Amino acid sequence: MKNERTQYKVDIFGEQYVLVSDESAELVINTARCVDSLMKEIATKNNGIDTKKIAVLVALQLASQLVNLKDEKNKNIIQQAHLIDRIEQALNTCA
Repeated sequence: MKNERTQYKVDIFGEQYVLVSDESAELVINTARCVDSLMKEIATKNNGIDTKKIAVLVALQLASQLVNLKDEKNKNIIQQAHLIDRIEQALNTCA
């Protein structure tokens, strides 16, 4: 069960934002720190790039990670189903 909605003040790339979330304070703060860190990393590697482009590059990087995690999860679900089938077949032959 989620907590009630709470406001959090976070700093991302030199700007302060007020976020409202029903997630834990730890999750919200860690997420903001992650975005801040990625934005700073991209800005350091791409001197002179504007903030909007940095934000889009961070969004693309995070979206790529999310898609990869979803693909990995789906592969794991399929693998688990195959393993369960093999276990059930082995148990049926022993019975």
